[in-house]
Amino acid sequence: MIAIAGDAEYEIQPEVDERVCNIYPGGHGAASANALPDISDWTFDGQEEVNGQMTSVWQYQRRNEGKITLYKFYVSIDNNYQYQPIRLHMLGADITIGSHYGEYVVDYLELVPGKPDKELFEPPTLCDNGKFINFLDKEGENQQQQGLPQMSPAGFRMLSLVPAVRYRGEDEEYDAFLTTGHGRGRTHANLQEYRHRLSLFQRNTAMISAHNAQNKSFTMAMNKFGDWTREEYLAVMLPLKYKKLYQGFTKSMHEHKQDLQKHEYPYEPLTDVSKSPASVDWRGSGADTGVKDQALCGSCWTFGAVGAMESAWFHATGHSARFSEQAVMDCSYQKGRAAWGCDGGGAWAGITHIIESGGISLLKDYQYLGITDYCREDSRPITGKFKGFARIPSGDDAALMEALYSRGPIAVSLDASSDAFTFYSSGVYYDTQCKYEYDDLDHAMVAVGYGTEEAGDYFLIKNSWSDHWGDKGYIKVSRDNHGCGASTDALYALVDEEAVAEAVEPKQNSVGLHAQPTAPRWPESYSLTYVFSLPYTAEVQPDAVSYKVTFHRDNEDKDSPRVRMDTLDGTNVLIATADVEYELVPRLDTQVCRINRDIEPGEGAASTTALPDISGWEYEGSGGLVNGHQTDLWQYQKHHASKTVQYNFYVTQKEDGQPHPVRLHMTGNDIFSGAHFDEWVADYVSYTPGRPDYDVFERPEMCDDEERTTIRKGPSTAGIRMMHIAPSVHYRGEHAEYDAFLTTGHGRGRTHANLQDYRHRLSLFQRNTAMISAHNAQNKSFTMAMNKFGDWTREEYLAVMMPRKHRKSTGTISNSNTKETLVKSDGKRSKHEIPYLALSDSGKIPTSVDWRGTGADTGVKDQANCGSCWAFGAVGAMESAWFHATGKSAKFSEQQVMDCAWGFVPGNEDSASACDGGDAWAGIGHIVDAGGIAQATEYQYLGQDDYCRENSRSMTDGGTFKGYARVPQYNDTALMEVVYSRGPVAVSLDASQDSFTFYSSGVYFDSNCMWKPEDLDHSQLLVGYGTEEAGDFWIVKNSWSKHWGDNGYVKIARDNHGCGASTDAVYAVVDEDARV
Repeated sequence: MIAIAGDAEYEIQPEVDERVCNIYPGGHGAASANALPDISDWTFDGQEEVNGQMTSVWQYQRRNEGKITLYKFYVSIDNNYQYQPIRLHMLGADITIGSHYGEYVVDYLELVPGKPDKELFEPPTLCDNGKFINFLDKEGENQQQQGLPQMSPAGFRMLSLVPAVRYRGEDEEYDAFLTTGHGRGRTHANLQEYRHRLSLFQRNTAMISAHNAQNKSFTMAMNKFGDWTREEYLAVMLPLKYKKLYQGFTKSMHEHKQDLQKHEYPYEPLTDVSKSPASVDWRGSGADTGVKDQALCGSCWTFGAVGAMESAWFHATGHSARFSEQAVMDCSYQKGRAAWGCDGGGAWAGITHIIESGGISLLKDYQYLGITDYCREDSRPITGKFKGFARIPSGDDAALMEALYSRGPIAVSLDASSDAFTFYSSGVYYDTQCKYEYDDLDHAMVAVGYGTEEAGDYFLIKNSWSDHWGDKGYIKVSRDNHGCGASTDALYALVDEEAVAEAVEPKQNSVGLHAQPTAPRWPESYSLTYVFSLPYTAEVQPDAVSYKVTFHRDNEDKDSPRVRMDTLDGTNVLIATADVEYELVPRLDTQVCRINRDIEPGEGAASTTALPDISGWEYEGSGGLVNGHQTDLWQYQKHHASKTVQYNFYVTQKEDGQPHPVRLHMTGNDIFSGAHFDEWVADYVSYTPGRPDYDVFERPEMCDDEERTTIRKGPSTAGIRMMHIAPSVHYRGEHAEYDAFLTTGHGRGRTHANLQDYRHRLSLFQRNTAMISAHNAQNKSFTMAMNKFGDWTREEYLAVMMPRKHRKSTGTISNSNTKETLVKSDGKRSKHEIPYLALSDSGKIPTSVDWRGTGADTGVKDQANCGSCWAFGAVGAMESAWFHATGKSAKFSEQQVMDCAWGFVPGNEDSASACDGGDAWAGIGHIVDAGGIAQATEYQYLGQDDYCRENSRSMTDGGTFKGYARVPQYNDTALMEVVYSRGPVAVSLDASQDSFTFYSSGVYFDSNCMWKPEDLDHSQLLVGYGTEEAGDFWIVKNSWSKHWGDNGYVKIARDNHGCGASTDAVYAVVDEDARV
């Protein structure tokens, strides 16, 4: 829960996902900015069933940045005759928590009238303003002054709820990095960012190869930092160094001298320094608990502190323990010392807090999140207790070796800022550029040994960047240069002697008894709900997975058990026991999960049953406070796939005297619903013994008996069916041709909301397939073929590709291409319109012209699912004019025209409405006013509306124009002359016919196509003309990619004025000064 008060800004970081989002504290003119809009001046618009309830619909329209935005608010009346909000639907252009959207839906789950209980909604500690000063530049200006990327205007960052984009195909090695390598699951906001990341990856790949070719003492290899900038690497992994370099941060750990001395003990060697062995390696022992991962958080100092405490605890008690870095992060914050959560700190500060707080929890009780959270140590059991720490004499390698030998792993700090360290892989790391002075150190680690090999003496150091970094998470650092600082600021922890005695006391259960309790047994029938989630597991599972499972077990029911899975975002995924196949596909994850229709436990696998039989498990004493319940802990271990798999099951006793499950936690290697995981947690929300109430658990329609025989079984065994944990579904098996369309054809990657949607799309595909076949059998002048519109409705086709025609058909707008609307309001159209001028004798023009393959036609582009054809028409005309004026071919930016021409003609916003349509002349007119257009490489196409950035883009290499001219209407000869003498020309057509939608080759002619101005709905680029057996034609370039039509082009019969080609044709005129 996040509170927003005044100008406070909070950063929201998901527990598993890598994306960072910030809440924008304000908005303007947006109905969505209020949780419940004031609809007192809205218009009643009838009734409609929404979310299973009959609602009254209220409607409101407004104009925002030249765009019409429509809000619909659905309200019902409950049994107490009280109004209840059901849904708010926005269509147009609006902002919610800082992000621009063309459409969004808010479904209300609960409304509680009355004053809220503020105690239930206190702002978390991590959101205090004081903290954000430490790691978030709220001014926004400093970044720009320091040459860093400007995150967003006005110093705040935008939160995007829409999924990012996966780009592929420009570099096989980078594709592999993104698909199966260290960048797996990574996405990009747009093509520009993809290419920026690709260039970084290529630079780092070349650097790594060049280094390895020199046969130095160590090798480098690609890792997750492969497409990061140096600034990102420093800001995320070494935040204190970043602030020193870029933000003027000058604080030193020495400023906390009083704190440093409070719990510091004198260094005391336990053995003769001169008699330390030649090598020590604590890996694989109880003193080194293995490599962990700090994630995208500058918390290395907590891992250094915890590593030192784990080592000291093992040597003092003989018990290996994995302590909680999260407890150190959350609870040492704002203690007036060097402890800044994800923004860095000192290992000594972490140990100091644990001393003052009375101890530290185990990692299993206080798990790592990878973000700074509110402190919960008061509700977690304490295990390790410490009294202080001691520092190794600075720069004394021999003393550090003695401490490693006699005391075990030691917390150290290094200079880890170089590229060589970033991509270290194996061997003895040595870099003459690394520093070792105290104020140069930027990364806390744990020294776990030392040794010597042919390359020289080294310290063996454990990093906290997962075992995918370095040599399985470790690095050998040359002892020259004091090990890049390893011996500069090394320290070890000291255990509280009283804690040693407590550590070996008998285990207690949750009620303080020393006796071994009897393992609870579960009834034959029960119902329960639990939330399944994946804790932070580094790159093993990069995406967050969390959903609710309702489980009904009834041994008297032949179909038992039944499972209902609800994604936590409200999208229901229903699974029954039928022999049915369907695959649910998440937008970001590629993890495949399987639902077993029997849900029965396999050999030794506790995870396959909702409640494990723990009769043979070992009692481990009190499990501490878990989810607000005091628990007993039962544990079971098994070996699977060469891994030790451990299950921790937490049980509590309720007021009814019966045991209730609280949590099942697996670490190691196990399968849940058919997917392999290294760790997962099931938190039980409810548990009810007895017969389930099946009235509240109806099977979904797709699982009815009559449906089972029509869905093909897939490549699975024993009735197991595939599923992904997410809202949309891949259905297959009812139609081979449609399956091919969805799998390898134009519909590749398309998903369906449910079986009803699948069959609806299948019927559309079959209808269009039959239509195409029937047409082609008639041997007309052109052929048709299947394309991406194969399973679209006509309404969808018009709404997405020809939005103005769709709005006309629905009565949202009136005809806009009339003479009155074209010249009204300041005469904007006439302002930049230049009289038509023929450059050659129309009687002497050739019989055919084709600009394809020349610099005047820059090739087929793709407007994607956005009604921006007008921008492509405008840009095509400008590219043509620029080529003929300068002799230089240029690809200009359609996105600039889309973003920045909004409201070019006041009172006629539809002339330039981005993805909602417009006119080519308006796009050219805006570029005249703007002073030029950027290259497409400078201002790349996104396929969606965005804010205008033309002031931040270089237009010196682009084009400047002074106006445009219209070819005389319906004058085919004049149009042919312009195409011959000036090159490609922007035209508009009636493209609403099915025959146009599926055009493939030949000369297109449809007697139903219209040519009057008000009938035109699609801007294109006329690139030539000619004649063949089928008749005279125009060659027109579409903007629907090369997969449409004849490699992206269409030949249109010149009859019927070419479906409007000669009705509203315009060409651009270059500014003469630009010809120099």
